[in-house]
Amino acid sequence: MRRISPFQEEAVNAHERRLPYQPALDGIRALAVAAVLAYHAGMPWARGGFLGVDAFFVLSGYLITSLLLIEYRTRGRIAFTAFWARRARRLLPALFLMLIGVGVYAVVVAKPDELDRIRVDALTTIAYVANWRPILSGDSYFEQFAVPSPLRHTWSLAIEEQWYAMWPLLLFGMLSLHSGRQGLRAGSLRVPLSGSLRVPLGVSLAMAAGSALLMALLFQPMHDPSRVFYGTDTRAQSLLVGAILAMLLMQRGPVQSALGRSTLQGAAVLGVVFVGFVWARSGDDSTLLYRGGFVALGVGVAAVIAAAVQPGTSLVGRALSIPPLRGLGLISYGVYLWHWPIFLVLTPDRVGWNDYPLFAVRVAATLAVSIASYHFLEMPIRRGAFRQWKASWTLAPAAAGCVAIALVVMTRGGAPTFGVPVASSSEMPLAPPITAANAEYPTGVSWTSSDPLRVLIVGDSVALTLSNTQEEWTQRDWHLAVWNQSVFGCGLVGTEAKLFTGKWTSQGTECAAWRDRWPMFLDMFQPDIVLVLSGAWDTLDMLVDGETLEYGTPEADAHLRAGLDRMIDVLSSQGATVVILTTPYPEKRDLALDGRTNRVDPEHVDGLNALYREVVAERVGEAVIVDLNRYLGHNDALDGVDLRPDDIHYTSEGAEAIARWLVPQLVAIAEEESRTP
Repeated sequence: MRRISPFQEEAVNAHERRLPYQPALDGIRALAVAAVLAYHAGMPWARGGFLGVDAFFVLSGYLITSLLLIEYRTRGRIAFTAFWARRARRLLPALFLMLIGVGVYAVVVAKPDELDRIRVDALTTIAYVANWRPILSGDSYFEQFAVPSPLRHTWSLAIEEQWYAMWPLLLFGMLSLHSGRQGLRAGSLRVPLSGSLRVPLGVSLAMAAGSALLMALLFQPMHDPSRVFYGTDTRAQSLLVGAILAMLLMQRGPVQSALGRSTLQGAAVLGVVFVGFVWARSGDDSTLLYRGGFVALGVGVAAVIAAAVQPGTSLVGRALSIPPLRGLGLISYGVYLWHWPIFLVLTPDRVGWNDYPLFAVRVAATLAVSIASYHFLEMPIRRGAFRQWKASWTLAPAAAGCVAIALVVMTRGGAPTFGVPVASSSEMPLAPPITAANAEYPTGVSWTSSDPLRVLIVGDSVALTLSNTQEEWTQRDWHLAVWNQSVFGCGLVGTEAKLFTGKWTSQGTECAAWRDRWPMFLDMFQPDIVLVLSGAWDTLDMLVDGETLEYGTPEADAHLRAGLDRMIDVLSSQGATVVILTTPYPEKRDLALDGRTNRVDPEHVDGLNALYREVVAERVGEAVIVDLNRYLGHNDALDGVDLRPDDIHYTSEGAEAIARWLVPQLVAIAEEESRTP
């Protein structure tokens, strides 16, 4: 007998494995993606809109499990390759197109310091492990300050794809364990699954409870929740709730009695009210959310799904089936894919609008691209294009490889990736110093030594962006050697700090190890000047040895003063002059793309700068102050140059403008110190 391919096998049996179309499910998709869009636009009435993703999770768990159970019931097995091929045809074309669009964004819009991050994010997206990227890199908090990645939203796609890869195997294994499998007759739609579902139902309940328990145990109130928010293990609970719903409905069938239907519809109405309330009010740092809230939300969505798929009509089903919702639900995958990159391109500065007019423009652009993708790319492939066995199995990996290569090429030349944990001293990769030829400075101040003026830069991410590329310090042929050994996320003093969102976060062992390497940097580079700059880290409340030090109190000032003295002791120990740049004010505005408000208190900035001056006044000959705060003020632009698009970090153009102002002062300081006996 001739063996048929997975794709031919799928075509022959597709009619037996399809769920009847339920328009209300598209309505659920529409509301879920609308909540996400509103959240990412910073709408105040969608504070919990990020939880729309969980509706997708529950729905995916329900639909995928239902399809697998129907196939198992009708045939006694699951065609894994055919299942995965269907998922690939459904998901990959639109994803690859969006990634190419992000590549164009990288070439046309992105700043040089974004490119490495986009490249890594693109590769992890193609590999469907993007949810572990922010966990392992430690980026999550600083998403609030740096320009957000256009692929930040792909974390949820990674979790779903991991589900698609593992759940069919696990479900088949659980079904096969039960003796009820022996009674199945391939091709019969009437063979009950009630017996064979006992094992998977029990295991799924235990796994969902375990996932929720793990989230509750790992979550720390007032700390960054990224580990539990992005983790596959902790977010699987929503997918498992959907799977459990599929098993229960498959086991019990439609609700027939009037009393049962009324009860289910009442539960669905309560579910809609509860889910809507959570989407409107729940913040991403809510303790209740991480301690049972996700399960409760999943159950609420499951109640709505259960009512929507019952035969006949219902209030909830009719409301969710109205044409606008159905239409948005059909293209919801594309809308989710495209909305975030489009939001980043259509900024208030480029569009000239804010708030609801800006939101309308962004949504219109997202819908236009998504509709085109749906009709001209996604549906043709789903209806049969590239269905041949050899072409299909060759095309998917080939397309993935081509997209990966294209993105690597389009994002070449980026700055060091932010947020990557620092290696140990023995493993640390050291970037070569930036050097330039001998020439006079534009102000007439020149470095008279035949050797270049050696400047070591130390600080956090703000200091890191002072030299994003070589050009900022060398394009005027200054006689410099500049080595930037700043680290993203590490303050000068180092402690556990309370963020603007009210969460505590630790700078961790990486920052302590970085400060321990300062003497090594001095030995290797032999700088004339160590340039020091700190952004927000040293202006926050601190947690030291379990004790909270509120910023501005005598205890906090004493801790900062001691840390600054230790810093000067180390950095001046080999004869270099420590030049401390005063911390500039960020512009006070909301970063609406993150759905939250991020502020650095100007009074805290003033307090830190005053402390700098007090410490330096006592360290004459070792340290000096250069007033960057006074130079920048609250400005994000000087002489038409966009200095800080995110209010914190410098663009390449902004860093070059600061260098033009700063270098003559560094030269004057070095010349004066060289004349001091």
